[in-house]
Amino acid sequence: MIAKDSFVVSPAGSLSGGPLFLMEKMGAGFNEDTGDWRYTMITAGGKLVGTTGGDGDSAVQFCADCHASAEEQDYLFFLPEAFRK
Repeated sequence: MIAKDSFVVSPAGSLSGGPLFLMEKMGAGFNEDTGDWRYTMITAGGKLVGTTGGDGDSAVQFCADCHASAEEQDYLFFLPEAFRK
């Protein structure tokens, strides 16, 4: 499982907590289109926005669409090698 927090910047420049994004590698056959990854998004207030194959599935489709461009890396993005330690 991978968890990524986020933040929101208001037009005035103040910061606040944003959604929590989760990626969970599921068993083979869960969802061929996502490489068997389940995407979940939760608001800063703790409300479920959506999860792949469940409630709000369409709300997290953008996650799968974006990660599809990294299919050759098991749908994961990485920093360029020059910046990894």
